[in-house]
Amino acid sequence: MFLDKLAISRALYERFRELAPVKLSSRNVIVRDVLKLLQEKPSCVAIKADFREFYESISRKKVLSHLLEKKCIDNELYDQAHHILSEENLPGSNGGVPRGLVVSSLLCEHFMEEFDESVRNIKGVFYYARYVDDIVILTDHNCVDLRKKLSKICPEGLEFNKRKSFFSNCMCTVSTQFTDCLQCQDCRTQIQNVLQPPVPPRQFDLLGYNIRREMNGAIDVAIAPSKIAKIKNRIVTAFVRFMKNRNEGELVAAMEYLSSNHRLYLDAMPRYNGLAIVYREAINSPRCHKQMDELTFFFAESLELRKDD
Repeated sequence: MFLDKLAISRALYERFRELAPVKLSSRNVIVRDVLKLLQEKPSCVAIKADFREFYESISRKKVLSHLLEKKCIDNELYDQAHHILSEENLPGSNGGVPRGLVVSSLLCEHFMEEFDESVRNIKGVFYYARYVDDIVILTDHNCVDLRKKLSKICPEGLEFNKRKSFFSNCMCTVSTQFTDCLQCQDCRTQIQNVLQPPVPPRQFDLLGYNIRREMNGAIDVAIAPSKIAKIKNRIVTAFVRFMKNRNEGELVAAMEYLSSNHRLYLDAMPRYNGLAIVYREAINSPRCHKQMDELTFFFAESLELRKDD
């Protein structure tokens, strides 16, 4: 039954893509663009935000009705989509867009089109990108004013995650040379007292990466600490499972999956996965090399502990 729903969802996705095409963002392209611009514009401010309960908060009826009104879809496609999206056992079936269906991402992209365009038109925003519910903005204007504008144009039903959102981070390296450092209060405070110790490297996490500006002005990128912790947790989980079932083949397969590049077949199409692929924007970074050494040591240490058991 679930496979039938996936097949129907895939068919709907193909029809939506044909009748109402929309460009989906690429995670690594976004990170690559941000890295390039931060290097080119050392005095810019980076703002990262995300939406709370993104899929669940988007009204599927509203977004389908909007597409119907724009004549992007017909009544038949509307009814089919509404039926499959309303299944009770799907996450978000209480009125939102359910997770796990390929058509859901397409509907969310349509729902966010107007917001995306509005953000790009805000004065001072020279770069904006969104990957599902994560957004990143680079600006050379007052970030406080920008935050107010973002709250004002936030789509109906959505709200920013206060714990993760509006993490504004001036990526400049404060020194006596930056006496007109935009309108960033943090920087002005530092500049007014140049006798203070140097500020630590500015950094923020974006789409699984950690981006920071070193004191010499260089942009450095590595895997986000939260992702490293997640990989370590998976290593531990694999060993705990092995201690229970003593299945060496399963353990080896798990370790190969975590540590090497491999192909996954989704929708009969090969997809390539692995640390060097998922985090390819950081793989040549010395800081990332240290993280690889850290994971290798953690694996070896875990192996020794299991031998003792």
